[in-house]
Amino acid sequence: ALCVFTMYAIGMTSQITGAKDFAGQWKRTFGSRTAWIPVSIVMIVCTGNCLAYSCICADIFFRLMPSFGMAMPRNMCLIAFTLFPLLPLCLLKNLSALSKTSTFALIAVLYTAIVMVLRAMDGSYAAGGKYFNDVSPRLAPNVPSSHLFGLSMNSLTFLNYLAVAFLAHYNGCKYYRELENHTPMRLLACTATSMGITVFVYVVTMTAGFLTFGMNCDAVILVNYSRKDTFVNMARLGVGLSIVASFPLMFSGLREAAIALLKQISHNAADWDAVLRQDVLSMCLLTLITSLALVMSDTGVVVGLVGAICGSTIIYIVPCSLYAASIQTYLTTRNLATIVLLRCLTVLGTMLAVG
Repeated sequence: ALCVFTMYAIGMTSQITGAKDFAGQWKRTFGSRTAWIPVSIVMIVCTGNCLAYSCICADIFFRLMPSFGMAMPRNMCLIAFTLFPLLPLCLLKNLSALSKTSTFALIAVLYTAIVMVLRAMDGSYAAGGKYFNDVSPRLAPNVPSSHLFGLSMNSLTFLNYLAVAFLAHYNGCKYYRELENHTPMRLLACTATSMGITVFVYVVTMTAGFLTFGMNCDAVILVNYSRKDTFVNMARLGVGLSIVASFPLMFSGLREAAIALLKQISHNAADWDAVLRQDVLSMCLLTLITSLALVMSDTGVVVGLVGAICGSTIIYIVPCSLYAASIQTYLTTRNLATIVLLRCLTVLGTMLAVG
């Protein structure tokens, strides 16, 4: 609900200020001298998400390749799919060819959810099950008899995971301006519908995964399943390909934010319109992300860091700060309750980022 509200806040800020992006909104509320701040935040967010994507893909393909008779180390899988197809895709300037990948990704996720529910119900991974002996002791099923309401400080990590799960706000301004007949309330309705569906899918997959493997669930749940499980291998392939196809979309946001930031600090901003410069920048950024993914092999840590630092900032702090400032700057009638709520969400985002 909070993520939906902050998307609504982005729409309201766009309507009040008339600015079409975070940088423009920041200039009209806080001034042009610090307009680099939201651009830098978007750049960090996109970098973190690309890093998480790389780590997840490496884990998935590392488990998948043996089923094709091509066993490869995790780092080799990462380097291989970075060189092809990620590098050529990340050099594209027009990504319209990838516009249909969201439908494929949805189908892949729904198929994965169905397979996970099937495996939770058929006992294939329970003691004595068909695939029980194929799972390493570290990932073997360990389902507690009672775990409901077992909350602790570690539960904050789960909140960071959720921040990544609903992290769409870095593109909030774009979604608003490209939404047909856009209004803040229409953006609110569309966001609530899409995130509601997402909640349902997450609840189903988390429940199925926990009922199958319990306390030994890996951060990338498909890692838990046997490499001999054909249905799961198909799910791995589908999810892996959908992430590979989605990566250039996220990378495009990173490149655009980096170029916008470089133009702000460059003496000749037009230099960064050259295709060659943009291609060199793309290769440098992709090399940086891949290098980090080679070192940071624990996907859970990566997702937790992305959720804590990147997610909390772009979901709570930036939208709420801009909305509150736009109300105080442009509106003669100020809703005190709304401003208080926005300030509280800003504090919440700060606590989650620091914690």
